Amino acid sequence: MRRNVRKLAGNKTVENMLVMGGEHIASFQNNGNMKYHQTILGSIKKAEDSGNQVLRIVNLDRHDNEFEISVTWKYRKVIETDLLEQPVDNPYRNLSLEGFRIIGNIKANEIVTLNIEI
Repeated sequence: MRRNVRKLAGNKTVENMLVMGGEHIASFQNNGNMKYHQTILGSIKKAEDSGNQVLRIVNLDRHDNEFEISVTWKYRKVIETDLLEQPVDNPYRNLSLEGFRIIGNIKANEIVTLNIEI
């Protein structure tokens, strides 16, 4: 079972956590900016053709945003794919990998799919 939990600090959203089977899998941060509170970590699943993890990020807002995801597992490579999990090259995304964090840009009303090799 998957559930999203939203942590609040005062009136500011800090992060959304993705929990599966009671285990914290990933955290999504919208950098504490309430203007972008509608950008969420939508789902996590196994890739269709490998043991990789697939994360989907959804921006329900009318504004572009920067996202930051903290995962609990060490990853080797992160690539953006389309919804059918085929690799795409999107220079706008500007993915940055720092330790256990994945940082990138997301356009208004967009779904981003990331394939994470662990």
